[in-house]
Amino acid sequence: MKRLEEIFYRLEKAIESPVFINDIKQSRFRYKSTGVEPAIILRAARIISGLNSMLCLHKGGFVQEMGVITRTIDEFSDDIIFLLEGYPDAPLTKSQEQWLSNFFQEEFDQPHRPLDSTQKRKTVKRRKVHASVARQMSEIMEQERTQQLHRTLHQVFSGYVHGAASNILEMYGGKPPKYHLNGLRETPRITEWEKHTVHYVYRGIISLMLISIALQRNQEFQELYELRTFFEKQTNYDLS
Repeated sequence: MKRLEEIFYRLEKAIESPVFINDIKQSRFRYKSTGVEPAIILRAARIISGLNSMLCLHKGGFVQEMGVITRTIDEFSDDIIFLLEGYPDAPLTKSQEQWLSNFFQEEFDQPHRPLDSTQKRKTVKRRKVHASVARQMSEIMEQERTQQLHRTLHQVFSGYVHGAASNILEMYGGKPPKYHLNGLRETPRITEWEKHTVHYVYRGIISLMLISIALQRNQEFQELYELRTFFEKQTNYDLS
């Protein structure tokens, strides 16, 4: 992960930095721009932070919580692909504009009186994001199958986020059976989630590769390409 972090910081420095707003009511860092580039950098920051947290959770055996993180990484990775469709050559679509408007909207328009805040969020349907991903992957996979795959992943890992009974019952077992509340170390779940972790690290590499292309950072792209090749060999990663 250290290698991904190093490359992320170089990509992040390729765009404007957040500025500090010294507001007595709510001091904060914000980007001046609310466009594609800061959005994909912010998404990438959460992907790498999420991967680091997965490694910590795996060590402790907290695979339920890893499921929550994978659900967020799925969404963040898809968002990057969605935002980069047509970028920078084509004008932003209405869905991309709506996504960015929602993303950069402040949580409260009256932060000192949150109960009096009136703004609402107009989110972009995930099916539109998945459709964008499918269009861009159409050369390697049939569009409907790609959308179906992403819908399925979205639903499966949402069970960890929202606490579906079937997901929670994965914590139950042993002799005698009980709920394992301090992690699932030394259970078959650990090996299962090792495989998931490999998959999501790979997704993190791909996300940074896409960002490096968008930002025209050839050096970082080449390093990420080499890192991807090394990772595939070390893990016997099978794209099929």
